[in-house]
Amino acid sequence: MLRSTVPILDKNPYCPPRGPSLNLMREAVRRYTWALLFALDVIPPGEFADHSIESEAVVKWGKKCLEITSRVETLAFGRGYYLEMGLGQASCLKILCGQEQCLVLGGGRCPYPLQSRPSMEGSGIDVFRLVTKVGWEIYPIYRSVDPETVPRALSVGIIFVY
Repeated sequence: MLRSTVPILDKNPYCPPRGPSLNLMREAVRRYTWALLFALDVIPPGEFADHSIESEAVVKWGKKCLEITSRVETLAFGRGYYLEMGLGQASCLKILCGQEQCLVLGGGRCPYPLQSRPSMEGSGIDVFRLVTKVGWEIYPIYRSVDPETVPRALSVGIIFVY
């Protein structure tokens, strides 16, 4: 599920080309025993298709995804699974900070060190393929799609546990 074609964003330490390399991610994922994949139904699904409110919807659903990821990691750690790695959706810069440039890249401190993490797609995971492989319905949403024709939209995260 890890592919080599990820967008070059260079906006924060987790986005390509600064984030973990594809080879590093492949090696890391191989070490884990389990993966918990979860999806949130975006309601209404048009929130991800209607680009006039895309930014607001991506932030809202992305925050929910990162919150779940963080909570599951904490629960796993508390139960003795000391090595876990969670990935969310979209750039943490867009989801958490809402700034143009990451404070860390400017020599500052991350205001969200316990919530920020790499995105699935920024780490080379083909989210669309993974979701369809497990049997969930997912639909492509792109700029010219009519929001009324989107039957389902998902916000997806994954936690790897050793």
